[in-house]
Amino acid sequence: MKRPWTDATSKTRECYIRKASTIISEVLKTVAPQSAPELWEAVRGKNEVSHLLGSVHNGSDLLLAVVESYKQADTSETRRQLLSLVASKVTYAELVAHIPRLTRYEFTAARRYTLEVGAGLTVQSEAKQIRQKVDPAKIDHFLDFITSSTIVQDLPFGRKTLTLSSRTQIDIPNVIRTVLPSRLIKQYNQYCSEVNYAPLSSRTLFRILSEACVASVQKSLQGLDSHAAEGGRGFDDLLSLLDTLVKYGANEAVIAELKDNFRYLKQYIKSDYKIHCSLASTIPDHCRVFALSDAKRESNRHHCDHQHNQRCESCETLKTSLDSVLSFIQSTNLPQDLQDDLLFNARTAGDGVRSWKAHQLRMVHQDTARTDIIDSLQEDSVLITQDFAMKFLPTQYRETQADFFGKRGISWHLTVCQSKQRGELVAQTFVHIIESGLQDSHTVVTVMEHVLKTLKQEHSELTRAVYRQDNAGCYHCANTILASKILRERTNMDLYRIDFSDPQGGKGPCDRKAAQIKTHVKQYINQGHSVTTPADLKKAIESDEGIAGVRVAFVPVPKTTVKTKSIKWEGISSLSNFEITPAGVKAFKAYGIGAGNFRSWTSFSGIPHDNQFEWIAERPGKGDFVSVKPRQPKPATSHTDSLLKEGSTPEITQQANTHLADSLLFPCPEDGCTKSYMTYGRLEQHLMYGKHQFRRTESVSLIDRAKVSYAERLEAGGSHPEVTIPDTKIQSGSPCLPEGWACRESAVPRHRFNSKQRRYLEEKFKHGETKGIKANPDDVSKEMRCLRDQSGKRIFTVKEFLRPQQITSFFSRMACKRRDATDSDDEAEEFARQQAAVHSDVTEVLRQEITHPLLFSGKNLSLMTESEIESLKITQMRSIVSHFSIKVKARKKNVYSVAIIEFLKRCSCKQ
Repeated sequence: MKRPWTDATSKTRECYIRKASTIISEVLKTVAPQSAPELWEAVRGKNEVSHLLGSVHNGSDLLLAVVESYKQADTSETRRQLLSLVASKVTYAELVAHIPRLTRYEFTAARRYTLEVGAGLTVQSEAKQIRQKVDPAKIDHFLDFITSSTIVQDLPFGRKTLTLSSRTQIDIPNVIRTVLPSRLIKQYNQYCSEVNYAPLSSRTLFRILSEACVASVQKSLQGLDSHAAEGGRGFDDLLSLLDTLVKYGANEAVIAELKDNFRYLKQYIKSDYKIHCSLASTIPDHCRVFALSDAKRESNRHHCDHQHNQRCESCETLKTSLDSVLSFIQSTNLPQDLQDDLLFNARTAGDGVRSWKAHQLRMVHQDTARTDIIDSLQEDSVLITQDFAMKFLPTQYRETQADFFGKRGISWHLTVCQSKQRGELVAQTFVHIIESGLQDSHTVVTVMEHVLKTLKQEHSELTRAVYRQDNAGCYHCANTILASKILRERTNMDLYRIDFSDPQGGKGPCDRKAAQIKTHVKQYINQGHSVTTPADLKKAIESDEGIAGVRVAFVPVPKTTVKTKSIKWEGISSLSNFEITPAGVKAFKAYGIGAGNFRSWTSFSGIPHDNQFEWIAERPGKGDFVSVKPRQPKPATSHTDSLLKEGSTPEITQQANTHLADSLLFPCPEDGCTKSYMTYGRLEQHLMYGKHQFRRTESVSLIDRAKVSYAERLEAGGSHPEVTIPDTKIQSGSPCLPEGWACRESAVPRHRFNSKQRRYLEEKFKHGETKGIKANPDDVSKEMRCLRDQSGKRIFTVKEFLRPQQITSFFSRMACKRRDATDSDDEAEEFARQQAAVHSDVTEVLRQEITHPLLFSGKNLSLMTESEIESLKITQMRSIVSHFSIKVKARKKNVYSVAIIEFLKRCSCKQ
């Protein structure tokens, strides 16, 4: 291939040098800002094209920089873009020497990227345009696109500050953008061509993204998925732990290899591991049936019809690497206290990594229930997904600072119903605005009945319904599941199944619809309206002819405040799938694993009754099922029909390479999915179906497998023939996994805290209540490992160290007890006040009705207490003494009071 600068003038050559330098610098700055400084300077210091692209060779600075950045990259698109810088200059064998796990497919894809787009290029050169005034409507159109659910995660965390040219600062939520800026602008331009809209120039859009619409890089967050966050944090802790071992004399070469393994394994568990998990596999780490079968209960167990005699190289590397870290810590010459800290951190990090791996397998398995339902949907069945959206904060068109803080959110609930009509998937969304704000099982059952009854009244052909929910307490409880018996009777709908996703693995159509509705409401507010009440929110959603397929209804405040009795179901949190029958409920721990546990309706201590609920009589707003199939693109921009069909693969020819590279702009955001689409609408349809096509690992040919095995036998000497497992090496420290290793009950066993631990945590909790600043569990966990007594000895041993999750749970239980105690104290105080009021009334009645000889000035002295007598004036005491002829030796007030009290005690009524 001829280099583009060969026949260029010197001026053109200098421009190309600057452009290539800028591209490489931006790529490295985006994907690896924490790369080695010397590699970064090696790339920045090159000012000749021959050093930048022309003379890339094995061991060059640019190649090393690309390799380092490739290891730090988070997405496959970024890694492919980086490889395109060097893929056409070096051979596959030379590149594998630096990236051992690089497959032939990735190398070929990077070379094809170089032909289609360019080496490291992301943006096509734009023709020079004349400057003109920017249309505000076009800016709003672009902002609507980049804030959609497929571009931005609609779960803000933290805050960021934007500074205007007038030095005015604006506080905005710190959101997560899942697409690189260059690819985002390409997608937007393609979207505008579909809808016949003239967008702003690419340069202006880049300025808007970089200067105005800032966002964070996609990463694992605690609020999004705690399993992924703990797993990612575990890998980071292991890397920092290895750096500490190097300082104390550990082998640097072995430590460097372990660090490379952990970087690779982090990406493997995040994306590739889900691709490998299958229903039946000879590898125990990948076999979902083996991993989710409960060996303790035969009803939740399914016996595999194959042997698990193979091992995955990556999974075995994970086990051996974690074991190697522990052995390094124990063998390295470390101070005892530091060794205890590192062992605790290593075990905690290992548990987080293994928990993340099990979560990925369970999430893949539970998602097959949803895809199986969509495949089996008919015109008489409906799949219903429901979830509570984040509370909507009341917003005024113009609000003061006092109005901005201290808001009470509006609760609203989303229900997405999917069915098929004439063979096409259709959907509609019900939005229920809850006026009482209660998000309990009572509200959930009321919403379920309202949706089922509305569907049955408007579509009489619907007879069967399946519910899919997340693991919130208002859904995954006995009250909601057992209420399905009432719903079957009241709605005439066969509610035959209720499925639950794995905890924190149920993001789906409800989240996407919530993001779309929020954007619609924001546009309504920007038009000069305020949304401060549930009625305003309903009006905002229905404004501008509403959103296609979205209907709104109210859940009124209950007229009677009757608390629903909680029904106990032992072990319900570990059950994920429930089949509803007229006779009872059959529960499964994992989808399709085992025969299930059947319980009849009469076996429960209490079943919800019809009179416990106040059903909704209101009909929702106008709306019906709408097709999720997007509109067809124009013939001028249409391509081969195979590109438009789900599951098809375009055949890229040499002449159409550039054309197809520009058209397949919308890849699926799911990690590992290879689907890409020409139009934004097709991507939405793919996400609605949720059928991802994952790339399998590169298969090894028979000849290559024979060559590898032959070489291993020759190196082993050939004197000890033994049966080996293909593609595996079982390490001595890595035993086979037990059956059911990924079940939710396979967590770390709980242990009771000793008195020293409880006392320390209680002091921290009380200190936080007194100061008004709650203690951070992470800080408390670190402080426990540093506390020492007066002699310098540690207060807590390594076995007494607590993890942040354990401390968080303890603080939560303490707060619960305090609330219960406060409620009890309030009840006791109220009872005491009532008793005092009754005593006062009875005393007053006795004073009025009882006639006693010890009367003086209308007062019954026998009913007076000693304190009341002592509070009398001395003149009154003298009159009483004179009236009853009481002898007093001295004329002092205390003497008078003592004499009167003694006289009253001698009365006959006191005897």
